[in-house]
Order: sequence, then structure tokens, then C-alpha cells
Amino acid sequence: MGFHISLWSFIGSIFYTIIQGKFIQFLSYIQQYRQVIPEIMFLTIYSVLGQVFIFYCISCFSPRVLSVVTTTRKFFTVLLSIIIHNHEVDQVQWVGISLVAFGVAWELFMGMSSRIPAEKKKDSYIKVPYEDEKKEEETIGNNNQQDHKHNHHNHHNHH
Repeated sequence: MGFHISLWSFIGSIFYTIIQGKFIQFLSYIQQYRQVIPEIMFLTIYSVLGQVFIFYCISCFSPRVLSVVTTTRKFFTVLLSIIIHNHEVDQVQWVGISLVAFGVAWELFMGMSSRIPAEKKKDSYIKVPYEDEKKEEETIGNNNQQDHKHNHHNHHNHH
């Protein structure tokens, strides 16, 4: 699904830039400044890796975990930017930053304190067995074996 979304997004973007007359400008820019080609390639590779990470995180964990991970990453990016570039931050902005930190900490605390497994996603490509499912599969397997033995026993009694 992610591939198709990206493909149609790419086609739509190309189509849009052609209609706007920007595609020729883009090509002439690349011809004039060839040093941007590796940077475009790196940006493309990192974008693909980011999409793979998102897909993997949702498939193996849950959208909730992905939300915490991405919010935490953005939170630390903002903090590092403030520290590295010496940005001035007023009191209202610090309140906002603190609320984000509190929200992430609360989400982590609530996630760690609950032992309920994440909801199973119906269309997940990567299946992760949960404890309840393992027990259910074992129970079904044992019942099937007992039914098979019972049917086999009954089959012999009728002859």
C-alpha cells in the first residue's frame, strides 16, 4: 500500500510541475547545479527508509507506539535546535514544550503500566503473535487432536 501511495504521489507531483511549467525549470536547475543530484538521491533514500520504519513500527507494534516515537523525535529535534542555534524561547513556548514532554512521558508511563497487548491489525503484513493468540492456537490445536482421536475411535467402533 505504501508503495502505491508513493508512486501516485510521485506521478501527481510530476504532472503538477509539468502543468505549472516548473518541470523544465527543475531540469535546467539540475543541469546548471549538478552537485544537488547526490543530495536529491540522499533525500530520496532517507525518505524511503523513513517510510519503511513507519510501516515496520505500525506492523510490529501499533500506531500508538509510532505516535510516541515520532512525537519524541520531534520534541528532541526542537530542543537540540534551541540549544545548538541558541534560539530565544519565551515562556509560552516553554509551556508548550513542557506540555509535549509531559504528554510523551504520560503516554510512556501508561503504556508501561498496562499489560494489555496492542490490538491486532487485520491487514498487517507482518504478523506478531500475542500471548492470548498463542494460548488460543494451542487450545484449538489440542481440541483438534482430541476430535481426531475421538472420530478415529468412533470410526473403528462402527465396523
